[in-house]
Amino acid sequence: MDLRNIDSFENGAIDLVAKIAPWCAPVPTAYLVGRATVTHLEWPVPIGILAASVIESLGLVTCATALDLYQFNQNRRKNDPPAPFLLAVFLIVIYFLVAVLLTVVLDTQPSWS
Repeated sequence: MDLRNIDSFENGAIDLVAKIAPWCAPVPTAYLVGRATVTHLEWPVPIGILAASVIESLGLVTCATALDLYQFNQNRRKNDPPAPFLLAVFLIVIYFLVAVLLTVVLDTQPSWS
């Protein structure tokens, strides 16, 4: 058996997982946010699904944007103004706070809903 073929297959499989996993990562949190909005806030199921989708989409986009801004700032010319990387980091913190509030806090403190 040729080890190069095995290495090539392994590298391809790892690349595939590396491309798919980031898109799957928000699914558990989206489920928890959706469940919390429906269970604790008593929102209708379609609105809970929409809220979960929006919150997780914003989290994903904000993280990707922060990485883009960071990379821009690393490669920018000296006369180019810096991109607002800290604003993107602040928005990521807000995303985490909202996700934690809607999942952990409402499950542990149902009286807050």
